Amino acid sequence: MPVRLCLALEQFADIGNREARFGLILMSGLNAVVLLGATRADLLSAFDGRQRLWAAALVGIYAICA
Repeated sequence: MPVRLCLALEQFADIGNREARFGLILMSGLNAVVLLGATRADLLSAFDGRQRLWAAALVGIYAICA
């Protein structure tokens, strides 16, 4: 019985590791897109004043949540 429990716990931990790795892959890609968008001056200059305000607000909200 303890062997079965150990195997079940090992399988459960493996599933959690896969989900964590998947989440890290998604977050790293999203962070790369946000970083590139925030550092490109030509992209920021394409926005008018109101759009820049919204973009800054969205990046700020993302920074707080991430």
